Formats: sequence, structure tokens, C-alpha cells
Amino acid sequence: MKDSKISTKTSIKLATKTTKVSKITKAQKTHAIITSTNLRDVDFVINHWYKSIKENVNLKNIDIVLVGLDLSKEKIDEARKTGLKVYSYNLNGRNVVMNRFKGIIQFLKENNYENIIITDGGDVLFLDDVSSFLEEKKKKIQVVREYYRNFFFHSLINENNFSKENTEKIKKMISEKKVINIGVLVGNSKKIVELLENMYKFVKKESFGPDQVIINYLLYKNGFEEIDELYNFIPNVTKRNIKSKNSIFLLNNKKVKYKETNKQTQIKQKKETIKEKTNNKTNKKIEIEKIKIIHNAGGLKFFRVIKDFGYNNSKNKINKLQYLVVRFFFKISSIIKKLD
Repeated sequence: MKDSKISTKTSIKLATKTTKVSKITKAQKTHAIITSTNLRDVDFVINHWYKSIKENVNLKNIDIVLVGLDLSKEKIDEARKTGLKVYSYNLNGRNVVMNRFKGIIQFLKENNYENIIITDGGDVLFLDDVSSFLEEKKKKIQVVREYYRNFFFHSLINENNFSKENTEKIKKMISEKKVINIGVLVGNSKKIVELLENMYKFVKKESFGPDQVIINYLLYKNGFEEIDELYNFIPNVTKRNIKSKNSIFLLNNKKVKYKETNKQTQIKQKKETIKEKTNNKTNKKIEIEKIKIIHNAGGLKFFRVIKDFGYNNSKNKINKLQYLVVRFFFKISSIIKKLD
């Protein structure tokens, strides 16, 4: 599909004021896993997001970084005491959602990382090692596309968020495409910075959603590499079925089938990850697909199907009725409008 250049005449300048930042002084490693958050989700980042990475990921060559948005000195000190690297960024009263990437851009320009993973802060956990994946050469930005149609995303493509000219061009490019979920972005640091800076050039107003739309537009226009959804597993928009047992997430899909009620099937687990399945009839071990990163996305609270989401054994309960209703909603939405 040919695409003409999107107009930037109606774009506004974001974060025009000078921002105060605090640099990280510790020696950096080769790669980084990064998130950004304000006071609302900082406790989750410290106690769950960060902990899940420390306990599951080989950090020999990887830094874990929190870009703190308007965080108090007390919270910054609390985070740093755990070993988490904190880069403080002042929003100067600007919209958190639309400016969350500004601090990340600034941090990456001051720190020369090779490859990075950027994730949302308040609804993401790491359940398995991603170090070898992160160390691979990244020719393109790597992302996961949502299997079912995201009605809310497509409703954001309107003239309230973009000029009339740009709205038409964006619709032409991505209205028939599956949504790229930007809750997890993987790639070369410089390429991701370029993507994020270009995104801000096209935004008309500060509100929830336009950043997602423009990043989708730019990636479809310039190319990306689609990776397995296990690297950004979103329960409400996946075709795979997921269960939660003792705070452990179990996959049940076409590639690996098992029944929890079958006494001849045993699931061995260690540190919140599923290792393997053994069938006693054949004594054959079958590798279970492991979720690398789980993302309890949803926008609205009702669509976040994992309740008490967090990294410990008392959390992560899936409301079965709500899960079925939400999945049905997205399935019907996809049937109404099929996507490429």
C-alpha cells in the first residue's frame, strides 16, 4: 500500500518547558529494561514489576531502569535502595500518558544502550528469562499484535485527536490492520528513540490514546518485526486460553494440550514459570510454552481480567465469568470487522 506523508501542520509542541532531570551515575550495562511511571503506579513497579525481573531474568548485561515522573524524593530513595536505577523526570504539570515517553527519550539520549525493552509500568510482569532474546541483534523494532480487534483503539482515530487530513491517512493505513500493542516495545535503542520522537511530531492534542495510534501508523509505514505474543501476553485479546493456579499462569493452546484433571499429566513448576509436562503413559516430556511477559491490559478496569495482579502467591486470580464475557466481546468485534 502506498502512503503519502502524514501532515504535521496541526501538531503541537509537547513538553516545551525545560524539564529537570537527575542522571544515573552508576556504570551502565549493555542493554536495559525500562519503564516509566508517576506516583500512582510506583509501588507496583518497585514491589512487583522490578521483583519479577530480578527473579526471572539474567541481568548480567541488563540494567533495570525506572523513569520516575514527578516522583517525590522519598519514593526515589525507596526505589534506589532496592537496586532499581531511577531517572527522575519533571513533567511540569503536563499530561502523564502523553508525555511518559519524553523522559525515556531523554534518558536514552544520555545513556548509550544497545538494545532495550520498554514496558508499561502498572500492569506488566516478567515470568521468564528474556536475556538471550534481548541480546540478539535487532534489525527492526519488535512488537506483538493483538489477535482480536480492539474496538477502543480504532475509535481513537478521529478528528478530535488528529487533523481531518491526517485522520483520513491514518485510517487508510491502519483501520484494517490488527493493533500493535505498545505496552512492550523491543529493539535497538536508537531506533526506538527515533520512533518515539517522530510520534510526538504528529500528535495534535494531549489526551489518552493518540500515541498508540501514531506508533501503530509509523510501524506499519516503516516496518516492524512481529514476535510471539508470549513476549507481551494479553489475556483478553489472545486466542490462547489462560488459567491461573496458585498465582501461576498456565497456557492451554493447540500446540500443547493438557487437562488439569488428568492424573497421568503432571505439571512441574519453579519460580512462577512452567517448566515441562510429563505424560506417564509414554514417559515423554513435552515442553510447555512459557509466558515471558504478561500484560494485564484493558484500559477500563472491567477489561483487565486478572484481579489482584501482582508478583506473589496471594494474587493473580482470573474471574472466569468476566474473562469469558470480555473474550466474547472482542471475538464478536473481530467477526464484525475482520483485520489483516
